[in-house]
Amino acid sequence: MATELLHAAEAEGLIARLRVLGEPKWLLNRRKNALARVGELAYPHIEKYNAANLRIEEFSHLPEGFGDRAPEFAKQELAGSLSAFLPTKAVAEFLAADGALVRAEIAPHLREQGVLLLSLREAASKRPELVEPYLGTAVPDKFDRLSALSAALWQEGAFLYVPPGVEVAEPLEIVWVVTDRNEGLARHTRTLVVAGRGSRFTLVERRLFADDVRVLTTHVAEVFAADGAQVSYQVLHVGGRGAR
Repeated sequence: MATELLHAAEAEGLIARLRVLGEPKWLLNRRKNALARVGELAYPHIEKYNAANLRIEEFSHLPEGFGDRAPEFAKQELAGSLSAFLPTKAVAEFLAADGALVRAEIAPHLREQGVLLLSLREAASKRPELVEPYLGTAVPDKFDRLSALSAALWQEGAFLYVPPGVEVAEPLEIVWVVTDRNEGLARHTRTLVVAGRGSRFTLVERRLFADDVRVLTTHVAEVFAADGAQVSYQVLHVGGRGAR
């Protein structure tokens, strides 16, 4: 049972919270189904590491303010040199800190061409035709325990859509930040990218973690490129010595 791994009150609280937030029924049902699979599936096989040592039941998977927009975020919150890895002057930038959206900005000329970069939860409600056919199909929740956990409990996600034939010369940026305020918490995030036929762009995803903080993180990225699309997807991971 999922509640053997996650506190029952947290599981019930998650569903109640998502109803209040107004998630579409199709997404809420997918979360429920994934949550039911968490206890049925095995941990993934990771070479030279026993994933069962993650002990996911020891972390809080429903942090206070789940689903809320993040408070104002300042570079000063990043320990050490992490702030140096934040993008500057990006034509499109999605920034989330500690599992909550800080900002999603896109240059007017890209918006006019139909490019979208926004919260995955918002996209699921406003543009379900671009999200529902793809979300969770490259990495199904039936793969293993962690894929089911992510599908059930992802707190924030980034959604990028580039329409057919659109070419973007400058890199598009998605940034995930985990500060030192996450001791004992779980942060589940996702990225969904849909590239139309013949589109061309570069996506840089930055994952910046404070060190020596005991935090459980899962991140699932799914990229779908139609015929003729050229997508360069680059990931920069910095810090996170205490992350699992």
